Amino acid sequence: MTWFQFWFLLLWPLFATGMWLGLTCLGDRFIR
Repeated sequence: MTWFQFWFLLLWPLFATGMWLGLTCLGDRFIR
């Protein structure tokens, strides 16, 4: 496993969670 793969696997969950929270906040703001 390379360092790139290691960091990618480590940061991907954080990135996905951040994107999901951002989209949820935007959707909630548009709905109201």
